[in-house]
Amino acid sequence: MSLIIYEDTPPSDKWLRAILTLPVMIIAATALSLTLTQEWEGALFLLAEATLVSLLMILILPRKYRILDDRIEIVLGGPFRFNIPFKTIKGVRNATWKSVGINLPTSLSLKNGAEIVRKRCLSVNITPGDRQAFIENLEKAMKSWSVYYQRIA
Repeated sequence: MSLIIYEDTPPSDKWLRAILTLPVMIIAATALSLTLTQEWEGALFLLAEATLVSLLMILILPRKYRILDDRIEIVLGGPFRFNIPFKTIKGVRNATWKSVGINLPTSLSLKNGAEIVRKRCLSVNITPGDRQAFIENLEKAMKSWSVYYQRIA
């Protein structure tokens, strides 16, 4: 079991939620229109699809960002987690619109965006609630980890 050094809850953006909800609403409206024409199979299929898309969105949106003693853990919905080991991290910086990589945002604004640059892997873009505190704690944890890692290696 790893020690949690820092934990941050991402901000919730109403515009991002609206954009993610839009496809589900379109699918549900199409299902409703099919029920009016009494095409029950198509309506049930579309309702099942809307439910599946909603479930996927709930499961992949980040709930917490944790800095552990040897990695960053991004807690997603349900039992899912995305881990970034310190040994793969080159550094962390403020995100820009040109950032390319794995995007796990909870906000469309760049004011909270952080880009975790990795060695030989795609960068990971996240939106912690307090970007500066997240970056400071990550750099401190990575420095402690590197001292310990070099001592035992």
